[in-house]
Amino acid sequence: MTVVAMRRWRVRGALAPAAAAAVTAALLALSLAGPDRGPVAWPLGVPLLVAGLAALRWRHTRPGAVLAFTVAVASAYYLAGFPPGPEVVPFVVALFAVAASGRRLLAVAAVVGACLVSGSADLVRGDPEELADLFGVAGTLAAVVAAGEAHRARRAFLEQSRQRAVEGERLRIARELHDAVSHHLAVINLQAEAALARYASRPEFALTALSTISEASREALGDIRATLGAVRAAGSVAVEPALSLADLPGLAARVRATGAEVTVTLPDPPAALPAAVERAVVRIAQEALTNAARHARPRQLRLTIGYEPGQVLLDVTNDGAATTVPRQGSGIPGMRQRAEALGGELRAEPLGDGRFAVQARLPLGGGR
Repeated sequence: MTVVAMRRWRVRGALAPAAAAAVTAALLALSLAGPDRGPVAWPLGVPLLVAGLAALRWRHTRPGAVLAFTVAVASAYYLAGFPPGPEVVPFVVALFAVAASGRRLLAVAAVVGACLVSGSADLVRGDPEELADLFGVAGTLAAVVAAGEAHRARRAFLEQSRQRAVEGERLRIARELHDAVSHHLAVINLQAEAALARYASRPEFALTALSTISEASREALGDIRATLGAVRAAGSVAVEPALSLADLPGLAARVRATGAEVTVTLPDPPAALPAAVERAVVRIAQEALTNAARHARPRQLRLTIGYEPGQVLLDVTNDGAATTVPRQGSGIPGMRQRAEALGGELRAEPLGDGRFAVQARLPLGGGR
């Protein structure tokens, strides 16, 4: 918990006791000003009220003990015949805290006990007419318990929402790291294999491969630093590295260095694409090119970007020997999740002529 959050928590925690003290003082003043003042509340009655209010400081950490203490204080105050009214305030706050903590049976038992104590005192005093007020007291306390339950349910819902948001952010970061690193590692692996295979016959090819490996590893490290740097930044939300359609020719060039012929069709968009949509297009294209280069070893790869009203189309087709992409791994599921997260769709399937295609359709409104 940050310092700011701790301060806010302390301020909120002090509001209820402060409000309870103000209400208690007001009720005590009203009861003393009335015609039926009863015994003077000092020197015993006021210290009882102060003790009940002071106990509210521990209502979150020890709600059961605080409730029991406020019940004892209220009972002692009431049975002593002091001006009625203010003694119930600490008890009501403690009852709410118990219900909000999820201790339903204890809260119900406290309501029943309070009603029994109040009714018994009225009978002992010979004032049966006051018994009619028990229905109002029971209804009020039941409403307090219901409010505590509602508060607990709302708090649980907010916590679940926060956990889902955290989990979604973790998955997003994991997907981003996978997409950023796997492409570069695939290029490095393919270049290393090609350099080893041709070193004896074409040693000059090894220099080209090493240059590509160096560039790919440097870019992979840059992507990792950019993502992890945003994660580590205090008080910030992890932001994916900026990507644009202008990065696609560079992605194609790295795959082309593995020996495949890569054709890129990249017309100018009719309007500026939303950042999230543009980033998804680049990441999907990157993953599709990587999968094709790694698994299919194609002779030809075609990357095509197209536009229709309100949406952008992506097509990556290869003529590799493999007509399917291995089901293991998170490549295709990750691409599909990216598309669906923006309200789009993705298909990855073999074509009838022996080629394999990854086709995505993303709405332009998905990133706004």
